[in-house]
Amino acid sequence: MTILLEVEEQNEVVRSVEIELGDDETVEVAATRFAAALGFLEAEEILENLLVDGEKLERHKKAHHYDGRRWRHQHSRLRVIVFAPRDPKPKEFFWRRNLIVGAAASDAAKAFGYAAGNPGLQTFADPPKVLDNNQTLEAAHVHCREKLELVDTGGGVFDPYR
Repeated sequence: MTILLEVEEQNEVVRSVEIELGDDETVEVAATRFAAALGFLEAEEILENLLVDGEKLERHKKAHHYDGRRWRHQHSRLRVIVFAPRDPKPKEFFWRRNLIVGAAASDAAKAFGYAAGNPGLQTFADPPKVLDNNQTLEAAHVHCREKLELVDTGGGVFDPYR
């Protein structure tokens, strides 16, 4: 059977993925396959907020019990768009709210191919505000769909040629 999972953010579908399951496989197996297909959520996170018609799915039930109905997951991660110097295309990240800003910045720096420097993130506010690398994203007031810029907190922007 084919099962479609729609991942919601603020009551809007932001991603969807289909998987194939055997009739005897469980919801837990489905969550593991969804996690692998999505690449940004873990199976346990999916199981925490996995719903069908407003009903929470039970991990040990056979998936065929819920077949033919829309599976939904309301994710609790922050979807953030990060821009980087010398890269015209931003990248999208789905980070946990309790992730430390410095770890998020390092993650973004690696994704953009930067190895040197002291990565940080700053807002696009006027004037821009560099986020505290020791705070969580939530404590730094980062919101879903926020646009941030990758910066070198040691002063200036990253130089990919260092």
